[in-house]
Amino acid sequence: MKILVAEDNPVVAELLNKILTKDGHGVVLAENGQKAWELFQKQRFRMIISDWMMPEMDGITLCNKIRAEKSSHYVYIILQTTKDQLPDTLAGFKAGVDDYIIKPYHPEEIRARIRSGLRIIELEQKIHEEANAILKKHKELEKSYMDTIRLLSSLMEMLNPVLGEYMKHAGRLSRELAEDFGLEKETADQIEIAGLFHDIGLLGLPELMLSKNEIEMDKTELGLYTQHPLIAALSFDAVKRLSGASEIILRHHENFDGSGFPNGLKESKIPIGARIVAAVSDYCKIIHTWPADIKGIKKKAANNFGIEITEDFDTNDPDTLNKQIAKKVLEIGSNSKYDADVVEKLIKITKKTGTGESREWVNIEDLKKGMALAKELCLKDGRHLLSKDVALNAASIRSIKQLKDFNVLDDRIFVTYIQSPG
Repeated sequence: MKILVAEDNPVVAELLNKILTKDGHGVVLAENGQKAWELFQKQRFRMIISDWMMPEMDGITLCNKIRAEKSSHYVYIILQTTKDQLPDTLAGFKAGVDDYIIKPYHPEEIRARIRSGLRIIELEQKIHEEANAILKKHKELEKSYMDTIRLLSSLMEMLNPVLGEYMKHAGRLSRELAEDFGLEKETADQIEIAGLFHDIGLLGLPELMLSKNEIEMDKTELGLYTQHPLIAALSFDAVKRLSGASEIILRHHENFDGSGFPNGLKESKIPIGARIVAAVSDYCKIIHTWPADIKGIKKKAANNFGIEITEDFDTNDPDTLNKQIAKKVLEIGSNSKYDADVVEKLIKITKKTGTGESREWVNIEDLKKGMALAKELCLKDGRHLLSKDVALNAASIRSIKQLKDFNVLDDRIFVTYIQSPG
């Protein structure tokens, strides 16, 4: 144990140095309280032996300053005093002194005091290690919990690839926005879950209806559509751990100006998670469920927002056009349908998407951890296997290689990966 000794009397300081060094402790000497404080700030000792009366800074002041520090570990402080000072020891205990030793003292007495302090320090260290182990286990459980949630999202995608892919993207973007707003991890988890499953209440409805916007629906379809937040929220509300996501899902069709459903909430009365998912889900829905040809995209845009929405866009790439329209829709709805702060952050995030990415066809044998699917992975018979943007890990790569041995997969996969800087 490295011990800091604050003592202005060189004879006493040397005595302590000899006793402690003989017992195997490392000793650092300070000739006064101020010097001891400076040394403590640099080395963060676990045990300090200090004289009470010293020049520049006394032992009580030194103790007060140490206790005021936000230290990651406990510092055991022994104060040396005299019989004349004993009536004033209450001041020392108030300052956080752990123990006293009265001068003059026998070497065995100082050793006994040291052993007592070491027991406290070792106990504190053990508690700290056990707390860290519990925290680590908790983090592992939290990660496992979120991995399970994401797996369920992938399974849902197998039932409806278009809806599943769109909601998976919405979940990822919703989490990025939540973190950009500086929200706590638990809140970000609930927002991600809400993004992943916000439209789960639409499962079972005709697939053609899923690609429609509200303005394109007839009265019957609109009636069914407006029920889906209630249906999804009711399912999630049954699980206590998902109650936060349930509230977000219930409110994600509330418009910022109060014109939404089911309760016509407005502005800050709409939970921040619901405001995030509202903007993200509309953005992702355009990207993933709109037509894949320029003519079809422009026709759908004109039906929903007027022909003028595409007049400023000059591209022959369907993906680019859908993204441009999605961004324009956010800007048009800013401060009416959507929270303007959410729109601003979402547009900034989507501008970064794809930066530094490279896409190419890779032989299955050359797949590496960290690559992600640039397109949906299907078996040769057309069955959905993995969704676009799924990050490949060692386990998934191993399974893909095994499937290739059964001749149910093509030899190459279209992947994307982040290039190393420089």
